[in-house]
Amino acid sequence: MVWAQIEDGRASYLCTCGGIGGGESADLRSWLGTSSSCCHARGMQASCAELANAAGLADDVALLTAHAVLDNASVAPQAECDVSFATTTAKKKAVFAVRFQ
Repeated sequence: MVWAQIEDGRASYLCTCGGIGGGESADLRSWLGTSSSCCHARGMQASCAELANAAGLADDVALLTAHAVLDNASVAPQAECDVSFATTTAKKKAVFAVRFQ
């Protein structure tokens, strides 16, 4: 999963994949206010920049501020969680969906 947040006036993009090499902690990166190093985080950052430009906003921080629901750090935690993600196994290298509730 990839998400965006604003900390100290800067946007950061985080992902649960572990980043390049698989050794990154999303919690630590969130605390530090630095983005994950993976292509997923970079892709979301590029998407937010493009959306901000299309909306006539200055940058990704302006987009996340204008649409607070996009800023993971500004919305209240939810009591329920319904997440779908893809994974692989050691034996089966195909990608399949896993639903987590």
